Amino acid sequence: MNLQQLRYVAEVAQRNLNVSEAARALHTSQSGVSRQISLLESELGVDVFIRQGKRLVAMTRPGEEVVAIARDALRDIDQLGRVGPATGRRRIRCRRAWSADHRHDPHPGPLRAAAHPARVHARPS
Repeated sequence: MNLQQLRYVAEVAQRNLNVSEAARALHTSQSGVSRQISLLESELGVDVFIRQGKRLVAMTRPGEEVVAIARDALRDIDQLGRVGPATGRRRIRCRRAWSADHRHDPHPGPLRAAAHPARVHARPS
C-alpha cells in the first residue's frame, strides 16, 4: 500500500466514481488509476467499489471505510508537511511505504498494513 493508491481511491470517490475525471485531476492515465485501485483492493482483501463490467457504480461498505481512512491519512500527511514552515524551519516532504506482507499482522481492519510502516523517509524539499 502506498500514498499514491490512497490518493487515487480518494480522488475517484471525490469525482463520483469517474475514473477518467480522477485521472485527469491527478495528471495520470485512467488505466494507471484503475490498476492502482485494483492493487490496493487486492492487498486489503476487500472490494472498494462495485463494478458493472469496467464501470464503477457504487462504493462497498468496506470501501466507504477505506475512503474515509484514506482521506484522513492524506489530510494528516498534508498537515505534517506544514509543520516546518509554521515553526520557521525547512519544510520536510514525507514519503511512507508499507510492507506488502501483512498476513501475520495482529491488527484487524481494512488498513491493517498501515499500522506498521516499514520505513519512513524524510527529505528536505
